[in-house]
Amino acid sequence: MSAVRPRSLPELIGTLANETFIHIFQQLDDPKDLFHVVQTCTLFRNLAIRELYKHIRYTDTNSFKSNNSFWRGRDDNMHEMPISVSFDETLPLNKIRPLGVYHISIWARLLSFTSLDTLSFANCALPESESVCYLLGGMPNLRTLSFRQCVFVETPIPLCNGYGRFSGLPITDLTLLYNRTYHTIPADDDHTFPAEGIMPHLQFTTSTSIRSLTISWDTTVSSFFANYSREYSFSAALDKVNIHFSDPFPPAGHPLLDVNEVMRQHLGKFLRDECGGIIELGLHSTELFVAGDIDCGDLSHLEKYAGPVALVRSITGPLQELVMRDLDLDVGKVTPALEAVAARRPNLVKLDITVLSWDIEILYAVSQLFSDLRELRIKYHDGYPDEAAILSMSSIFFHRFINMTTLHIYNPQVPVGRYTYDDEEMWIHPPSPVMPPEKEYELGPSASEDVLDLMMGWIKTCPNLTEMKWEKDRTLMRTSTSPEDKWYFKDVLQPKADKPLSDPMMWYSRVY
Repeated sequence: MSAVRPRSLPELIGTLANETFIHIFQQLDDPKDLFHVVQTCTLFRNLAIRELYKHIRYTDTNSFKSNNSFWRGRDDNMHEMPISVSFDETLPLNKIRPLGVYHISIWARLLSFTSLDTLSFANCALPESESVCYLLGGMPNLRTLSFRQCVFVETPIPLCNGYGRFSGLPITDLTLLYNRTYHTIPADDDHTFPAEGIMPHLQFTTSTSIRSLTISWDTTVSSFFANYSREYSFSAALDKVNIHFSDPFPPAGHPLLDVNEVMRQHLGKFLRDECGGIIELGLHSTELFVAGDIDCGDLSHLEKYAGPVALVRSITGPLQELVMRDLDLDVGKVTPALEAVAARRPNLVKLDITVLSWDIEILYAVSQLFSDLRELRIKYHDGYPDEAAILSMSSIFFHRFINMTTLHIYNPQVPVGRYTYDDEEMWIHPPSPVMPPEKEYELGPSASEDVLDLMMGWIKTCPNLTEMKWEKDRTLMRTSTSPEDKWYFKDVLQPKADKPLSDPMMWYSRVY
C-alpha cells in the first residue's frame, strides 16, 4: 500500500470554495493589500480584482486618465462591480470651460458602471446642474449623492427646458456642502437663469425619494427652504437632517442680529414644515450662528440630536442620543442643561458633552441625573483629571451604569473659534475668526503609560466597559468583558499619504 502523498499548498488552496476567498478579501481594509493579492496568482487576481474595484477614488486628473485604460474594450462583467466612486480635485475649472473630451469621458465612464450606488464629488468644477441631473438620470441604482466644495458652472438654459427632472432622481442620501455657482455669460432674451439669488444646484433637494439630507446653511439656502423665493416643490419624507452653518456675516455695516433673526425664522419654518418625522437632527458649526430661540415644533419622532442644547427643551421625541455642541459651556451651564434633558429623558443611552474646562462636578451631575448610559463622551479644552480622580471615578460615578461600554474623557487639543463683534451694536469688526495661538496642552496623568495601573480597579466596578479614551489619538480597549481580560492600548494612527504607484490599477482607494 503506497503512502499518501501530502498535497501541496496550491492543491490545498484549490479545494477551497471561491466564496471563502472572497470573504477573506472583503476583510482587507487597505486597498494596497488587495492589490498585492491580485498580483499573486491568476485565481486570486480574478477574485480579488472584483473586490478591488467595488470602491473607486480618483484624486486628480492623472488618476482618472491612468485608470481609464483598464476599462476600455472590456467584454466581461467588470463594469457591474463598482458600487461607489468619488472624485476629489479631478475636475478643475479649466477642464470644463468649455466642456471638453476629458469631462465627457468621465461621465461616459460613470454611466458604464451599471451597479453604481454612491457618487461623490469634492473640490470639483461641474457643468450646469440641469446637465448633471440629466446625466444622473442614466444611473437608476444611484442612491447616495454628495457634492462638497464644488463649483457648478451655470449657463443660461432655453426657456422651454424648465426644471422638471430633479424630483424624479432616486437619491435617498444627499449631501450639499459649501458649493458655489459660477455664471459663464449673461442671459439674453432667449435664455434665463433661475430666480435671482437661488443656486440652481439646490434643486437636487426636490427629489421626492430623499430620506437623509446634509446641507450647508446660509441666508440663500435658508430662504430656499423657507419657500420665500422659489416655486420649486419640496416633498421628501426626511428621516435624517444634518445642517452645517456657513458664514452668515452680512456686508460691512449691516447688523449681525438681523441676519441671525432671518436665519432663525427660516430654520424654524423648515424644521416645522419639512422635518416633523425625522429621527435624527444635527446642527453643526454653530459658532457661525447665534442659535437663540428657534420655533422648531415638537419633533416628536426625534431619537438623535446634535447641536445647541437650547433646542432640546422643545423636543418631545423619544431622544436616545444627545450631543451638546455649545461652545461656551462650563459647569454652571452644563448642569442646568442636563437637568432639563434628564427631566424628560432619564433613560438617555448616549451623551456627548464638550466643555471649556475640566471639572469633576460634571460627573456628579451625569451620575445623578441619568440611570442607564451606554456611551458617555466628555471633551474639555483646559485642565485634566488628576490621579485621584482617575482612581476613584469608576467606583464613585460609573458603577451605576452597569451597561456602559464606551467612555471618553479627553482634550481634543483644538483651538476654540471665536468671532468678534461690538456687544452694543452687534456689528462685525471684521468678519473673520479669532483663534488663540498654538500652545502646548497639559494632559496630566491620563496621558501617561501609568494610566493602565490607575485603571486596574475599573474592571470590577465597570465590568462591561470595553473602550476608554483619555487622549484624542489613543484608545484603551478590552477584547471582552471577562474579568481576566485586561486593558491595553490601541493606537489610533492617522493614515499617511502614499506615493502613487505606477500601475494604472492603483489609482483608487476604498472609501469608508
